[in-house]
Amino acid sequence: MDNLLQGDEFDMDLELFEMRKQFNEMKRERISSQKNVDIMENKIKLLESEETSVKKTLNRQIVNKNTMVKKMAELGAAKEEIIKSKMEQQKEVKMRAEKMQNMKENIQFTLKNYHKNVADRNLEEALKQKAIKQEILDLKKEQMDEILKKNKETQKIVREQVKGFGEKKKAEDVKRKQKLKEELARKMKEEQMMKEDLEDKLNNCEKKESELIEKISQTKQGILNVKIN
Repeated sequence: MDNLLQGDEFDMDLELFEMRKQFNEMKRERISSQKNVDIMENKIKLLESEETSVKKTLNRQIVNKNTMVKKMAELGAAKEEIIKSKMEQQKEVKMRAEKMQNMKENIQFTLKNYHKNVADRNLEEALKQKAIKQEILDLKKEQMDEILKKNKETQKIVREQVKGFGEKKKAEDVKRKQKLKEELARKMKEEQMMKEDLEDKLNNCEKKESELIEKISQTKQGILNVKIN
């Protein structure tokens, strides 16, 4: 394809020159999209690793909590008579428990509102980005359709010109230029399709990233609940 884009025809024919310029720009955009997808996929791998680590931490917290509860039960049975003689201490413990419960409820309420706000913002941003990308895709589709339409018109003109040319070389030059235009238009369409596929893949990666962040946040909340209880 690099050889195809070289030649005097691109210097002599303004339309070919502009089409090659637009093709190169589309190719650079597609390569940039590929880099973004690679970065996002690596980020997702890191988030998945973090999610696994957080889950392991939660499991350890639950095991430690169960062990502690069992020991506390054993101590409670051994010190039952002492607890009965210290009613005032029991009252203070009750007040602390109520205070901790209030703190827990406040934390849960705050986290719940935070998660809801984050989810709403993420959804709103995702819808905005989707709308913007759709507008770009529609615009580029219109441009591609216009190029294809113009190529058909040019092809018709070329056929009429070839009929009127008396010299073989002139006819061959016109056909060669038209072939270059058609090939370049096809390549531009392929680049556009590859870029659209990469943008879809990037959207999926962003969605997965948001889901992983939400899972990690919920798991950390579970660890916090275990510690408070």
